[in-house]
Amino acid sequence: MPRILTRRLATGALIAALVASCGGPGPSASTAERSAEPSSSPAATPSAGGSPAPGTTGPSASAHPVAGRLTILLVGFDNTTERERSELTDTVIVASLDPAAGTVSLLGLPRDLSDFPLPDGTVYREKLNSLYAEIRANPGRFGGTAGAEPEAVLAGVVGNLVDVPIDHWATVDMDGFAAMIDALGGIEVYVEDPICDAGYRQLGLRGFEAAAGWWHMTGSQALGLARVRHDAGGSDFQRMRRQQALLVAIRDAIVVAGADGDPLGWLERVPAIRTNLPPDLIVDAASAAAAVSAERIHGRLIQPFGNGGTELYDERGYVLRANVDEIREIAELLFTDPGTRPSTGRPGPKPEKPATVPELPRFNGC
Repeated sequence: MPRILTRRLATGALIAALVASCGGPGPSASTAERSAEPSSSPAATPSAGGSPAPGTTGPSASAHPVAGRLTILLVGFDNTTERERSELTDTVIVASLDPAAGTVSLLGLPRDLSDFPLPDGTVYREKLNSLYAEIRANPGRFGGTAGAEPEAVLAGVVGNLVDVPIDHWATVDMDGFAAMIDALGGIEVYVEDPICDAGYRQLGLRGFEAAAGWWHMTGSQALGLARVRHDAGGSDFQRMRRQQALLVAIRDAIVVAGADGDPLGWLERVPAIRTNLPPDLIVDAASAAAAVSAERIHGRLIQPFGNGGTELYDERGYVLRANVDEIREIAELLFTDPGTRPSTGRPGPKPEKPATVPELPRFNGC
């Protein structure tokens, strides 16, 4: 298969396997086309791997070409073709694959996170979701150089905040997220708490509703599940939790669909995904990620009350002030030494999936 086609195919599989986003940057058509070409950015080298630590279980590090941890920043922009282009990053997830332990670790950073350190020691007082646009305007302030990819600079800022080296970055837009799920024939996902938002508007949906339980969802419905936060009792933190549940659902759908068995056919349906991952690493990492079971995907969120942030209301509106020591402690528990399973963020049990999962009904009113 041509190198460029392999890059696009495997990137799609890896992103879906690792970091299901509620939305991504909405590059213009020209940017999306350029993203299919091999990146000229130098590829970071993952840290050296090792054997599983005593008392841990998981595949041997030697069984996978990926050495050590592979850590990726997924950036999701609040952008879609249905409205004006936006550069606000409403989704920022640090995702890390450890083939030696057979685990994936996910750390969700809320869009309202503020007052966190920059690489030069100064403090960024605005919200995290505005950082990308500022990097584009002035990369030097954030440790970047002229001509540097803004995503790479953002990865450096986030890596400094969580004190974890971030090897690469990847992005996918909201339209592409929905299209990828539709190409898989939809997904089956468990909804923990009932959701109803009559005001939701996105990709043809006018209102979104889902009772608790297992549901088969289309791409636009899955996007709704990931984005709704104005339902009764809803919040940005609740939708961040649902995004991690969608991760598992997408990975399962990829396995069921056998997407890797028909690469050219799958390629025709994969939306444009932008990344600086080199093609050979993408292929190896996608294979390793597909082998990780749902029970070995560990996820945490930065949120209030001892979980990395303090809620404030000031001239900026609502913000979550970063408690850096807490954030780095959580990251240390999630992104362990290669071969050692994380001691935090283990998924809880879900009710058994029925033999036939019902399709999510259209919105009928809250």
